[in-house]
Amino acid sequence: MARIKFIKSRGGLTTTERILQIIQENPKGLTLKSLKQEINRPVSMLNICLKTLIQTKQIRVTVELSEDQIKKIYSCN
Repeated sequence: MARIKFIKSRGGLTTTERILQIIQENPKGLTLKSLKQEINRPVSMLNICLKTLIQTKQIRVTVELSEDQIKKIYSCN
């Protein structure tokens, strides 16, 4: 039978808090790709956290059109 070992959290900032901190440090804003590289978390997790931050109006999202790409830029209010 397999033995499951649960690990304790190490403390520190949550992913949402870390996203907010990084966005505040970059006044020009960041794309999802750059956030993913900075935080090293899956895009699905980042999207959940970003959705919460946008709903609580802690960050805003602007859409930029460049040639054939659409970029979402996340920045502080």
